[in-house]
Amino acid sequence: MLTIGDARSGSIDSNIMPRHKQPIDQSPSRTLTHFGEELVRTAQGPILDVACGYGRNAIYVASFGVEVVCIDHDSDALDHIECLAKAHPLIPMRLDLLSDPWPFKRNSIGAIVNVHHYHPTLLDRFIESIGQGGCLYLETIGGQGCNYLELPPRGFILDQLRDQFDIAHYKENPVRSDVHDAASVKLFATKRPRDTMEATSGCSRSNSPRE
Repeated sequence: MLTIGDARSGSIDSNIMPRHKQPIDQSPSRTLTHFGEELVRTAQGPILDVACGYGRNAIYVASFGVEVVCIDHDSDALDHIECLAKAHPLIPMRLDLLSDPWPFKRNSIGAIVNVHHYHPTLLDRFIESIGQGGCLYLETIGGQGCNYLELPPRGFILDQLRDQFDIAHYKENPVRSDVHDAASVKLFATKRPRDTMEATSGCSRSNSPRE
């Protein structure tokens, strides 16, 4: 599946990435559960839960009988993942997502789950790393309070993905402020084969799969 060596080795800078609080509700993302089976079935490589926290979504994906690489910087969260790994096929991997080098090669990943830790640099890495036919499930935080400061502009994620991915689900909720036109996003997408990408490159898509 995936050879990581010492999966817990890596630098941590708590000033860059905040520490997680263990959620009271350990159930997985409700929207993710609509696409979990397809995500696992089409994966032709490692499945990553990026910014996995305490593993609620990783456990759900692993319930289909596959290994899930659980990536985070938080020592407490990864210690919890190690405990869960005694009963579930989880592989903890310590990585600061904003300062450490991204260790995965182009087209080497079978699927990525990314819930509540959006960053445009990560999105670029996901697009490059996911192999053809692999899936991306991405869910930003909501737009309550000042959360909009961490959200993408409206339509940004869709525009970044549309040349290489088929978008099966895209829900965008605008979060307006005086200076930002941001949106919270939930999406499920599959990376198209290379020949399909070449055939559709440069074509405009007027019917965006927005909800």
